[in-house]
Amino acid sequence: MSQSSDFKFGFDFRVRYAETDAQGIVHNSNYLLYFELGRVEYLRSLEFDYASCIQQGFDFLLAASHVEYRSPATFDQLLYLQVCVWWVKRSSFQFRYQLADKRSGNIIAEGYTTHVTLDLKTRTSSPFPEELKRKIMGLEQRILTFEVGID
Repeated sequence: MSQSSDFKFGFDFRVRYAETDAQGIVHNSNYLLYFELGRVEYLRSLEFDYASCIQQGFDFLLAASHVEYRSPATFDQLLYLQVCVWWVKRSSFQFRYQLADKRSGNIIAEGYTTHVTLDLKTRTSSPFPEELKRKIMGLEQRILTFEVGID
């Protein structure tokens, strides 16, 4: 998966009681919710809110998700989620995530989600927004790689 140096954006949050299971650890389904929170905060940091893409006639659909669980997280644990955009193609793109314990730095989970840009009128894939791509490259401080993926 990604190295910590690959990430230019991150934020911390606490595990809520409702996110834990009978064993007192975060239920595995919540990690994808954490990743979604990361995507939204990442885009917000670029002054690109999700509602604006709907208003502009496109949306980002989740095409694939992957989580690797490294160690359990527990109620009230302070976590640090790092997020980056790993690649952008014509209409698809991939976010990568690294979730760690804020205090120790131990990795809790890592993963990625792949998304496709959808034109809401035609319900077909559409080009990834150039303005957003420029903003992402500015944050990531690199050219976005073009890997094999959904397009």
